[in-house]
Order: sequence, then C-alpha cells, then structure tokens
Amino acid sequence: MGGWKLEVFRMACYVSFPIAAMFLFSRPEIFKDQVIEARKRFYPPPNPER
Repeated sequence: MGGWKLEVFRMACYVSFPIAAMFLFSRPEIFKDQVIEARKRFYPPPNPER
C-alpha cells in the first residue's frame, strides 16, 4: 500500500480542491450576465402605460 507520503498528498488534495473550487466559482464577474437575465425575468420593469 501507499506510505505516509501518499496519505499526505491525498490530504492536501482533499483540503485544496474545495478551496480552489470556492475561489474559482465565487467570483461575481462569472455570473453577472446570468444574474441580470434572471433579475429581468423574475422582476420585470414596471409598465409605464398603466
């Protein structure tokens, strides 16, 4: 089986993968266009003719 070096590598992967995913996917500029479209769909601008 693997030794302690393999276990250290696995633990580093377990810790660094969620941190890297959070860093990559929590940036607002990635989702800005989708949020604007969803906001327009769920909250349309008021109708000025009423």
